[in-house]
Amino acid sequence: MKPLKNIIALLTNQCNLACPYCFEERDERRMDLETGKDILTYLHKSADRPGLTFFGGEPMLEWDRVIVPLVLWDREKEWSKSRFNMTTNGTLLNEERLEFLFNQDIHFMLSMDGDRETQDSGRPMRNGGSSFDKLMKIIPPLLKKRPGQVVRSTLTPASCGRLFDDLMFFEKTGFQNVAVLPDMFASWTSKHIEALAREIDRYESYLIDRYRTGKDPLLFFDYRGSFLLVAQAAQAGKAKQRRTNSECRAWNQCGFGIRGSASADVFGNLYACHHASPLNRDSPFWIGDVYHGLDTDRAEALIRQYDPMKLGGEKCKDCALDKVCNGGCKPNNYQIFGDFHTVPDIYCKWYQMLSSSAYRVAKLLGSEGNERFLSSYRSALIGR
Repeated sequence: MKPLKNIIALLTNQCNLACPYCFEERDERRMDLETGKDILTYLHKSADRPGLTFFGGEPMLEWDRVIVPLVLWDREKEWSKSRFNMTTNGTLLNEERLEFLFNQDIHFMLSMDGDRETQDSGRPMRNGGSSFDKLMKIIPPLLKKRPGQVVRSTLTPASCGRLFDDLMFFEKTGFQNVAVLPDMFASWTSKHIEALAREIDRYESYLIDRYRTGKDPLLFFDYRGSFLLVAQAAQAGKAKQRRTNSECRAWNQCGFGIRGSASADVFGNLYACHHASPLNRDSPFWIGDVYHGLDTDRAEALIRQYDPMKLGGEKCKDCALDKVCNGGCKPNNYQIFGDFHTVPDIYCKWYQMLSSSAYRVAKLLGSEGNERFLSSYRSALIGR
């Protein structure tokens, strides 16, 4: 058990967007400033320069009431400055707020799904307005100051046929770091999978063309990671057992609260994951609170329910990624199936498609000795 050094603070479940795929359960509870101070005080008892991530709902709904005063209070304390992060839909950002974030060295992940059509259909404002228009006002000054800003896109059955166009939108807009993840809770049909496969094929052709013409492409995170996944699968191919090596990706899970990170609700209760909704003391993910500390018995009991050897079951035995796949988010698996070890089909399809495509690209451009590609490939293998 490691002492907690990072906490995701769930400031509110309210949001100014009405995303149809959102997993949050709405209620009126909001974290107050004193609870935020209690969380930071708890963290500083066990860690030097701990980390606090503002999360929601939309955390910036609590900008004036919690975020700004809490950050300024932390900066005035006689302890090492806390590291602050945030996940936000960005629609409440303006240049003044950006300046505060920059000055206080607060980094954030921006949630945005794609171009106007994808964004406004998948992430509409709750009042019916355009979230795309709001974001396009703030993205230029944001990228000017932070060109490496991360944007995270949720892929849905409704938007999967636009994946390549959305990636090209992000590239044209100036984003260099893009994460794309499918909605694991959605119902994906064979037609959706076929549409997604066509988009991956388009992206593959784009990559090959860019590398051949001496240009760096937009290489989104999970595709980039697939180069490493393919290399690991090749190395593990002769192993007789599944996921028994301590270095195996599947062994190193998020930790369920025992490896230094957890989440806190509006009352200061601690949970092994912020995705495990609803969050209350009846949840199997509840592992203590900031006033009495981590309940190590509950945390250990939770993680003992997970066995990487059981992950995926029989359907994995013929998959080329079987020995290295990490099986996705375990709390998500639990929410969907009531079991940590059952993996959504879309998770399997997504990484099978990406890794197959990455293998083809690596084989082709590697055989051609394409130095620009090989440089990207080597960087991917060492995680840079």
